[in-house]
Amino acid sequence: MAALSSAAVFLADQISDRTLALAPFVGDYKLSAFDEDNKGWLKCDGRLLQADDYPTLFHVIGTAFGAGGAGTFRLPNCRGRVPGAIGASVGAMHALGDVVGAETHTLTVPEMPGHTHSGTTNTTGAHDHGGATNTTGAHNHGGATGSSRPSDGSQGLAAAGGGNDVGEDDGTHSHSISTDGAHSHSISTDGAHSHTFTTGSTGGDQAHNIMQPTIYLGHVFIFAGDTRLRPLRTEVF
Repeated sequence: MAALSSAAVFLADQISDRTLALAPFVGDYKLSAFDEDNKGWLKCDGRLLQADDYPTLFHVIGTAFGAGGAGTFRLPNCRGRVPGAIGASVGAMHALGDVVGAETHTLTVPEMPGHTHSGTTNTTGAHDHGGATNTTGAHNHGGATGSSRPSDGSQGLAAAGGGNDVGEDDGTHSHSISTDGAHSHSISTDGAHSHTFTTGSTGGDQAHNIMQPTIYLGHVFIFAGDTRLRPLRTEVF
């Protein structure tokens, strides 16, 4: 019996040590399908707690997740979020309580890839470049009348008072048409112009989903301590 009692005590001690080894620390997290607080585990739903009611947990997380006034602190709100480890990441440092990211995002202009819009104007439409000729300027038709004498041998004009004839008609002559007033016609060259066009608008300015493939398994809980079953492990690293 003595040997059995010794064996029973040894086994009990081993079970006790194993139980303590598996006991969670205050501030530990777990994922569970449980829907309510259980055995010292509090659902991380962002609720407000009194620091006096959970002094050890308050010592571990403080007001990193918010507070509602003196002597209060909030639990993490893990609903619909993916937990992340604190510390440095690519281009950022994340501290306890930081909340980043979104399920959807709408692109801004700086985030859009560089691109161009092409198009052409209509080449069939009638249009006017303007301009007109001058209708008032002098102009030249050129040329001259003939210079031959009359063909019928007519005499010259009689002298005044019935005197002798002046003579035979030796007064051949010609008439010229003035060549003065030559001019040109020009059309104004002030018709330089450009064509502008606007491309049609497309897109709906809607946010797009940026979530990674995800399956929702339950709730995140944080251990606040369970004095009913075992001594609290309050070591803080």
